[in-house]
Amino acid sequence: MIRCRVATTGVKTSHAVAGFGNNVNGWLLDGGRPRGLQVICYNLQVQVQVQVEVQARCDRTHGTTLGDDSMNGKSKKYTLTLLLCGMLGACANAPRTLEQYDARKPEANNMALMGHVDLQARSAYHPEIKQQGTRWIAYVGHHGGVAKVNPMNGRTEFNGTSIIDVTDPKNPKQIFHIPGQEGGTESGGAQMVRICAGKDLPKADKSKFYLLRSFGTTAHEVWDVTVPEKPVIVSTPVRGLRDTHKNWWECDTGIAYLISGPKGWRSRRVMQVFDLSDPAKPVHVRDFGLVGQEPGAKNPLPDNQYQMHGAVSTGVKGNRIYVGSGTNSNGVIQILDREKLLKGAKEPTPENLLYPQVSILYTPPYMGAHTTLPILGVEVRDFSMNKVSSRDLLAMTNEAIVNECNEARQMTYFLDITNEKAHATNRLATRLAHNREIVQNRAADKFLFVVFSIFLF
Repeated sequence: MIRCRVATTGVKTSHAVAGFGNNVNGWLLDGGRPRGLQVICYNLQVQVQVQVEVQARCDRTHGTTLGDDSMNGKSKKYTLTLLLCGMLGACANAPRTLEQYDARKPEANNMALMGHVDLQARSAYHPEIKQQGTRWIAYVGHHGGVAKVNPMNGRTEFNGTSIIDVTDPKNPKQIFHIPGQEGGTESGGAQMVRICAGKDLPKADKSKFYLLRSFGTTAHEVWDVTVPEKPVIVSTPVRGLRDTHKNWWECDTGIAYLISGPKGWRSRRVMQVFDLSDPAKPVHVRDFGLVGQEPGAKNPLPDNQYQMHGAVSTGVKGNRIYVGSGTNSNGVIQILDREKLLKGAKEPTPENLLYPQVSILYTPPYMGAHTTLPILGVEVRDFSMNKVSSRDLLAMTNEAIVNECNEARQMTYFLDITNEKAHATNRLATRLAHNREIVQNRAADKFLFVVFSIFLF
């Protein structure tokens, strides 16, 4: 990225002259007005070399990639390589504008539909695809809903888990449906799926494949899906729950982070850690949540205020777990030390719940933390000349769940977590202060959301 304002005195390009507007790209040639430039799009991106004679007025605060300060105010020729497609309406495959949109036509940009399975008209939520021998098998978790006839066996079944052979993407075939729990959209079905090969799990049968799924809101199950057409239940790590949600399963260790509503906890969704290295013999490791959600909490948090939504683990090597709570409001992001979580004291006291916590961030009350996905070691092209050129980022998405725009706009945010403790554990939480005081003082805790523009990547 060029950090100078430039005045363009001439343009030469490797393409024929056509003319498409007054500027190439505002952040790259701020103030430049190249004329007579044609871009021919072969796909979504095209590289165009443009020779530009510029008079640079360099900004000392940003530096310059064009030269040192001695060239300030002087003219010089440079050859720039630009990625232009996607920024120009002339590109055939560029996203359509609102004026170009036609609801009667299929919506497709840089992709085409190859195959389709109707999933027996069951609402789909969480998919995962796994190679099993010479086949690729897709597992799809379903929301709850009205029971439907399974045409493969003629039985009426509540929504559960669909198994599809997608080896030939042009001709996918549903080969089985495992029924789920009776209930509505969120209270029934079997929304979540995770797959591990036995060869990866430390204590499992090396010839088998295993499916971990939620069973409605009441249980978590493990199935043997070695023969996808004939799944067999292996174990039920936990049942009798108030709720379930998005799980994470480390196939190389067998540790599973299950989102559950165990009895006694003051939230419908907290974390239950299980060792599923031998799927037939689940071992409960511990339960975990925010201070104030534990059984017998002296200063309890409201049940519906901070519900854990899911966790993402970087495993033994990364030694971090990224946890998101809240869906479309009252978001909380926690970065946990994995080893401390697994090996620390298990009793859910405030001190023990804070022990594995590296940092915590409370979002504004109108934002949730539906998913927290780490994107680590990102080389930022614009920082390549700087001493520190990479960043650790966290993508945080909110979920829109209210119709007719009757909620805040839900978006995706990128947080700079290179320095984890920049989002340091809230000083009030560190002192185990009253939870009501934490909520009242949320606005005083200043955390920085860093939103990166797409050109940084």
